[in-house]
Amino acid sequence: MDRLSLQTMIFVSLFHNGHHAVNNLVMTSMNRFTVSAPLVSLLSNQIFLLYTREGESFPMGDFDTSKDYRIAGAILFPMALVGLTCNLGVVSFLRAMPSLRNSFGSLTLSQAIVDSIHQMLFAFYFAPTIYFRNKFMYSISDHLGFATLTAYQICCYSHVCISFNRFVAVCAPMSYARLFRKSVTLKIIALYWILGICHMTFMLRYVDCALYLPEGTWIFIFKDTPSCKIVMWYGDFLLNSISVIVVAIMDISSIARLHCYSVHLTDEVSVQRRKTKMNLTYQAALQGICFISELLTYFLLSGYSRNKWEAFALTSMSWCLVNGMDGLIVLVCNRDFRRQIKKMVKYRRHNHQVGTLSMATTTHPASCMATSSMHHHHNRN
Repeated sequence: MDRLSLQTMIFVSLFHNGHHAVNNLVMTSMNRFTVSAPLVSLLSNQIFLLYTREGESFPMGDFDTSKDYRIAGAILFPMALVGLTCNLGVVSFLRAMPSLRNSFGSLTLSQAIVDSIHQMLFAFYFAPTIYFRNKFMYSISDHLGFATLTAYQICCYSHVCISFNRFVAVCAPMSYARLFRKSVTLKIIALYWILGICHMTFMLRYVDCALYLPEGTWIFIFKDTPSCKIVMWYGDFLLNSISVIVVAIMDISSIARLHCYSVHLTDEVSVQRRKTKMNLTYQAALQGICFISELLTYFLLSGYSRNKWEAFALTSMSWCLVNGMDGLIVLVCNRDFRRQIKKMVKYRRHNHQVGTLSMATTTHPASCMATSSMHHHHNRN
């Protein structure tokens, strides 16, 4: 049993069975951990447990999620809502963007759709469940956990395909049209959606495993079974870590190739094309960095959490943030999106001004006519 698994089990046992169960749990882990007389004290509903591994001490502070749960739900909801808005914005405007009417745009659209599903689950299931502490919503958490993790896995495969698309466009441009023609791109998208669904169905339905939200807690965890530990570390963490390494290699290669290529550019058209490719490559690279960060925080750094807020930030919040950032990065990195947003803002301002003027004319027709007559008389003079 590793440190993260022990801490998670302690965290869940604490609120289901009380601190006596925590004592028993720690004592059963003595074969892998040197536990220094598990110091459990109840002080203002806070439980402090001191356990030691290989001579290191790790204090556990306030993990009492029966308090401050409304704050946690109120934090998570706007985060997910902003992420949902950004990804729906990408879905709405993408086909109007000249630079994204291609294979890369189709892959980006697919990613924005699955990110929207993920953020919708966080905004309208996960956050309300924490906020209202509804027992029924907790009871169906394994089904919603399956849906959320499936959306996340599809998004992971999408990152790999997008990075490969950029790699081919930059490093093998002569093969790009053949490898990423429209029909092939649609097949790739369908393939990784099917693969993501089948992958999660096997891991969370046909194996004795589940991702669920224990009643009263704020963090999705894997079911505590031997097969589920294999799924968590090999089917989820290790597989996605390999994906991250592949994405990182392709993104670094693409960016390095673009910088080398820019030295030989002279005409304005080539420079503009190079800027477009660079923006799209940076988009893929930034999304990959967010993806890497989420894996590190959720699976590794969260094991060092000293209280419920650190655990919440390094797990639930980081998982919500990474999929929301996908949409934001697309909006920021693409100039056409920024132009479209500016046009919309100007158009709405214009409509508001016209509407205000029309209301004023309807409300005070006499004064408007008098003003018009004065202007006409002034012009004649």
